[in-house]
Amino acid sequence: MAIQLTLSTPETTPANTVLHVIEIHLDYENGIVAARIRFDSGVVRGYREHDTDTQLAIRQLNTANLVTKSLEQRLIERWIAKGILPAGTISGSPD
Repeated sequence: MAIQLTLSTPETTPANTVLHVIEIHLDYENGIVAARIRFDSGVVRGYREHDTDTQLAIRQLNTANLVTKSLEQRLIERWIAKGILPAGTISGSPD
């Protein structure tokens, strides 16, 4: 059995219902899409995608018409579809 720590007081996860993308990183050479996301609770988490179709996704994001749909919205939609982010409703406009 591996070493483990059992907490005296269990850690509770805050209720996160809204998120904002605060950083997007596209690594063309290695085919990685990464983002930092801030939840309404103040929690910041990093997410990363690196699989067989990520290189193609980077090319699509790079050549997409960002007037009709922002880079943030495209990334959120993709990650919801892949199960990286939980489902929800996208709203607002890019800053």
